[in-house]
Amino acid sequence: MRKWDRYQELIDDLTDLGYHIHPQVLNSADFGVPQRRRRLFLICDLLKKPNPVRIPSVASKAALDILDLNGTYKFTPLRSPRRAKATLERADRAIDSLGKSSPFLLVYYGSDHAGGWQPLDAPLRTVTTLDRFALVMPTPAGHVMRMLQVPELKAAMGMPAKFEIRHGSRRERLRLVGNAVCPPVMRAAVRSLAQAVQGLTAELKPTSGGLNVATV
Repeated sequence: MRKWDRYQELIDDLTDLGYHIHPQVLNSADFGVPQRRRRLFLICDLLKKPNPVRIPSVASKAALDILDLNGTYKFTPLRSPRRAKATLERADRAIDSLGKSSPFLLVYYGSDHAGGWQPLDAPLRTVTTLDRFALVMPTPAGHVMRMLQVPELKAAMGMPAKFEIRHGSRRERLRLVGNAVCPPVMRAAVRSLAQAVQGLTAELKPTSGGLNVATV
């Protein structure tokens, strides 16, 4: 975003509208979300220069924390005539590194610039989009795989279990999840602005004509 040739124009336009701006890059993994997703947030306030969003002290989560390993979803053989050569090459790199008995996540389409795979004990990498990850499991008959499903990817975004996406096909719902903003990160950004407003409100004094009240 910051490399966009009109980025400064955007900042200037917001400034002309009266906003004080604090650009801050936030990584969802720092907010207890089991994926690494670095995004630029423009924190804007009409009243004063915004405070930086506070990074909470929360335990990190791994991809394993969001996977359903209870047999809910169907697996298919990893090696089949229809499987793309590049997909199998990425899987072979993972197997060579982890051994034949370890499960792993595979980038099914494209590449994430990190070898195309990752272990389960780390947050999801999201240089690629979420809907491209597949889970590969070892079995006595050979490795099997399946794509990650909507409930798993919702959890990977930090969305609450009660949140429902009721419309669209599976692919459309996957796209909606992958293009969303992680709620814990947005919550922290909004909280930062709200706390600043609450601080300003607390400084207001009652006047002889009545109570001077600021609302949000």
